[in-house]
Amino acid sequence: MAVSGASQNGVLQFHWGRPDPPACICSDLLHRNMGRLCTECGRPLLLVPPSRLTIDASKKTRCLMTSVRDLPIGFGYKSCELSCALAFAMLAIAGAARAADETRTVHMRLGTYEQARGRADAPITIIEFTDYQCPYCRSFQEEAWPRLRRKYVDSGKVRFIVRDLPLEFHSDARPAAEVAHCAAEQGKFWPMHEALLRTQLNDTDVFGLAREMGLAVPRLRTCSTGDRYEDAIARNAAEAASLGIRATPTFVIGRTAGSELNGARVSGDLTYEQLAGYLDRLLLGR
Repeated sequence: MAVSGASQNGVLQFHWGRPDPPACICSDLLHRNMGRLCTECGRPLLLVPPSRLTIDASKKTRCLMTSVRDLPIGFGYKSCELSCALAFAMLAIAGAARAADETRTVHMRLGTYEQARGRADAPITIIEFTDYQCPYCRSFQEEAWPRLRRKYVDSGKVRFIVRDLPLEFHSDARPAAEVAHCAAEQGKFWPMHEALLRTQLNDTDVFGLAREMGLAVPRLRTCSTGDRYEDAIARNAAEAASLGIRATPTFVIGRTAGSELNGARVSGDLTYEQLAGYLDRLLLGR
């Protein structure tokens, strides 16, 4: 299904092109809300007819409801109920509101001890606020990070720093952050960081991976269950809140002067191409 969009002053227009053959948009969130399955692929179903939807992120749901009611239904597709369209539109308006505010200039002080990869004197610094249970953080780690690391971090162009932001509704995120910090005591922060973003966050899997990494598991378990890094994790979360960062992943990308980072706050499930384009412009001084 072809989907395109444009934004101006917080108003987004979404255009759906008619797929051939008809296709489905599958989402666990919509499946929980709708409970309908695609008869072709068996996955959670949302079918949208050819249409366009204008969403004003500065207005409330009355404008949204009017827009959704105006969506034409049919055109050879399986019918799309109003509640189905509304569910999709509510997801879209959340993205619209975030897009209107996704880039802000921020100023941060870097610590003397950071979980960082890349040269300390790299011309560009990226700080990622991450949550180990966040599906979008996991998507970034799997899809964008390997290419980003090869082209920009390993080449000395970018220093990449990770900061904690375990979200309250992710019950396994903060314990996982403790494990990552405790693994750092044994020189294995980055292997553990990457492992936590691809595995189930339970004791069996996490400590099994720790054993494969050669970590002293009893020491790691004692450290992580003792909340040794609770204050450090809380400080990272508090700094995120002071910068208006409420979602993960959020990146602060910019240049450093001494221990100060001046950069832009960019939120969302960014693709490698989006990040690379932004970094290339920064490196060219634009």
